Amino acid sequence: MSRDQEWTLKNKLILGLIIFVTLTFLITSFFGRRGIVEIFKYKDEIAQLEKEVSLLKKEKKKLEVEVKELEKNSMAVEPIARKELWYKKKGEIVIVFKNRESNSEK
Repeated sequence: MSRDQEWTLKNKLILGLIIFVTLTFLITSFFGRRGIVEIFKYKDEIAQLEKEVSLLKKEKKKLEVEVKELEKNSMAVEPIARKELWYKKKGEIVIVFKNRESNSEK
């Protein structure tokens, strides 16, 4: 081989290596671990989780207020006990109505 042919062969190999490395870098940047596509996917997930955390914090505050009220006021427990636990006072009669929806399903 002549010197000119050898030089062009070296140039082709170097150029091929540069193209390979560049393409590998670009592909992994977009689609690899921690690539751009994955980053955008996680940004959406983070935003959704932050909304959920915010809602849960609001619910927690509401429940804390309710607990303090129940601790302060013993009369606040009565309506909850009557509704959820079916408590009744001495001499009271509890009347239970069946749901019309449950009757129509049978």
